[in-house]
Amino acid sequence: MQLPNRALGLFLVAALVQWLCDPPGRPGGALGLVAIGALIWGGVDEVVRGVNPWRRVLGGAVLAGQVFRLAV
Repeated sequence: MQLPNRALGLFLVAALVQWLCDPPGRPGGALGLVAIGALIWGGVDEVVRGVNPWRRVLGGAVLAGQVFRLAV
């Protein structure tokens, strides 16, 4: 089993803290930005340095999903 990379770990921690604590205002917004930023970072990293085509496609899908989410 391969451990998750740093970006995915950061996303999971930020999303978990946001889900458990549900902080209002700026802290909640900051956690959301950290989570989205981590997913974008992870997507770009997989597209650029993915070890196989599946990881590159998965990274591209995550990246496209986050770009679409930010555009809408």
